[in-house]
Amino acid sequence: MNQKPFTTQPDSPPGRHNLWEAFPMSEDGLLREAFWQDYEAAIQDSQKKRKKHLIIEASMYQENALQPQMISSPQLFTIDPNQRTPFLKKLWAYQVWPIAKAFTVAWVAMSIFFSVVNKDENSYQLLSISAMLLLFFIAGIAYHYWVICRPLADMQLIIDRLGIMREGAGLDHLSIKYSEIADVRKSPMGLQICLKPRGRIQEDRESILLPGALCNYTLVCALLEQHLAYNNQYYCLTSPL
Repeated sequence: MNQKPFTTQPDSPPGRHNLWEAFPMSEDGLLREAFWQDYEAAIQDSQKKRKKHLIIEASMYQENALQPQMISSPQLFTIDPNQRTPFLKKLWAYQVWPIAKAFTVAWVAMSIFFSVVNKDENSYQLLSISAMLLLFFIAGIAYHYWVICRPLADMQLIIDRLGIMREGAGLDHLSIKYSEIADVRKSPMGLQICLKPRGRIQEDRESILLPGALCNYTLVCALLEQHLAYNNQYYCLTSPL
């Protein structure tokens, strides 16, 4: 059976002297002492040559690493408020407006019931409670818009820009076009995502910089880290630098 050797023998220069051929067979101590001196010198010479070879390889690797990798400068991802409008309208139509209608009908019915039942002058506590509920509802709508809807709209813009396709109705049904994501890098400025070109003539790769100041930056990192892992692309994006 032919077996491939684990190592290959280096090419020997012509006229190479085999040191072991000079090993004295006699019991002469001077000859053997001279042999071992030559042997130690050969070892030191071999170590020097190996060290020199490693230095040359390291310098060549450093030169290759410092060469430009054909990656364009990161394009800063910015949010245009006008781009949020379509997605915010969808959120309002499917999330906020049904809850608002249901609460408004319940509040009007409760107010009419309280006004009919409590006719005496000192029984307006329930009406006060209904008014407080209305104020809480208005505050909840404002909180839902500023804290939930706006980040979700920004998230949708980021998803569209990174080539993440939305499947289904919710954010849980997401899949990434893995062929378009070449690399993900962390930097003090934020998250730099290198993309492959999508059918247009340009440089080998382009990159997008997601600044850490985005309100949903942690959510983006967690989403990318989770979905890239499904494609055996493992990145630690949620840990600090």
